[in-house]
Amino acid sequence: MSKTGVYERIIHSASKVFAEKGYHGSNLREIAQDAGINKAMLFYYFKNKENLYFSILSLAFQEILERSKKIYVNQKSSFEKIKEMIASFTQIYIKNKDFFLIAMKEFESVKIMPLMKNSNYIYQINNIFVAIIQEGIKNREFRELDPRMTAVSIIGMIKLLITQENITGTSYNNEDICSFINEIIFRGILFENK
Repeated sequence: MSKTGVYERIIHSASKVFAEKGYHGSNLREIAQDAGINKAMLFYYFKNKENLYFSILSLAFQEILERSKKIYVNQKSSFEKIKEMIASFTQIYIKNKDFFLIAMKEFESVKIMPLMKNSNYIYQINNIFVAIIQEGIKNREFRELDPRMTAVSIIGMIKLLITQENITGTSYNNEDICSFINEIIFRGILFENK
């Protein structure tokens, strides 16, 4: 059994168990059992439940950050970059929807928020969004709005549209969410002549 295979199985099982039962309702024995390993093997990879939970969040945010950096450096317009950022975020959130739903509910109650702040992922992702918006304002693609508030608003809409399924029972696919957000955002921040 390869180290990578065991690590991936633990991550997969933990994501599933955390999504079903939440952080506080889950235990490491159950995660190890689901992954087909013993608890000692789980502790070889992760020192505790908090570390495992943080690792799962970090993997998702790391993927978002890597994609965001690639989008930022491409030679497209700010308008196209923001559309790509929205599509990228939406795709990752939908792929990990159950886990993100639980994570958002428990973010403050679990000791993860200080770890996430220290990891710098959220800060870096937000700064890329802000930089693209500032670039769009400078190039007169976007109206002059507060770039940080605009970035947080876009990210917040993505999260809410994906997780609202549990509230309203309505489910949207990646394409529907991207189309809706693009329509709302760009009708609001583009100059009239765009």
